[in-house]
Amino acid sequence: MSPASDPDLTAPRDPAVYRPRPLLGVTFWAMIAFGVVCVLAGVALAQFTSPRGDVVRDSPAPVD
Repeated sequence: MSPASDPDLTAPRDPAVYRPRPLLGVTFWAMIAFGVVCVLAGVALAQFTSPRGDVVRDSPAPVD
């Protein structure tokens, strides 16, 4: 058997190259945490910046 003419066509020497990437890796959980933080920030922003309906304002004194 003759050696391969192109070194790019040979099989990789590391068997880990064939292993599929994990689906629930660090990047996945970092993106989930980022999404949760964004939702919580949106809730906090809406809570503290929207006018509240339960605030009772003093009505002006009636004019006699």
